Amino acid sequence: MSTNRNDPLVRLGQGDYTRDFYPPTPARHRDGRLDLGRILTREPAETYHARRGECLTSHRLADFRSCPLLFHRKELGLIPDRDSRAFPVGRAAHTLILEGRERYEAENAVGGPINAKTG
Repeated sequence: MSTNRNDPLVRLGQGDYTRDFYPPTPARHRDGRLDLGRILTREPAETYHARRGECLTSHRLADFRSCPLLFHRKELGLIPDRDSRAFPVGRAAHTLILEGRERYEAENAVGGPINAKTG
């Protein structure tokens, strides 16, 4: 699938009620570099995970698509969340993406034993 810069980010509705939404045009520095400060926001992992109830995550959307009743019961707190084996990997990836390598390496074990001779 090819994408065109003029294509909308998302198209919602049908027929006469169709509405296209486009991403904002990023600001640029005088030298032409993108001003990522206006696009990206630094957010600690704790804040990100604390706000997950406010957003429709991919997991919540999957629950809704597979069974709206399951989704509703989870929303009401009748079915507790449980961690799968993939969640620690996902949390580590989110920490790396959202907070950078330094925080990621401080919170996660990377690699095995360190060779004293080579460091």
